[in-house]
Amino acid sequence: MSNWRTIDELRHIFIEKYTNSKLSNELEKACSEEYELMRDYNGRQILELLQNVDDAYGDKKKHENLHVNEEVEVQITYKNNILEVGNTGTTFTKETIERLCLGNI
Repeated sequence: MSNWRTIDELRHIFIEKYTNSKLSNELEKACSEEYELMRDYNGRQILELLQNVDDAYGDKKKHENLHVNEEVEVQITYKNNILEVGNTGTTFTKETIERLCLGNI
């Protein structure tokens, strides 16, 4: 699925996938799974974002042999009804962006 260069192209790939699907219930199934996740994570969003940072940084330390005492910084801001979460742990790759779009994985 990594034949995309922009988020708009990736969005189009997902729209086409569901629009052209031979399985009539594929979109319904995906929506149902997303609804379950939303219900399960409700009230835990910030904790889950911090856990994702910790997990990604732990993987980075393993694969890049980083020193145990190196730290990751997290910045959380909420302004004009926009929540931003950033960290110095890892960057997004095409694969991690695709996994975010497939929230049920």
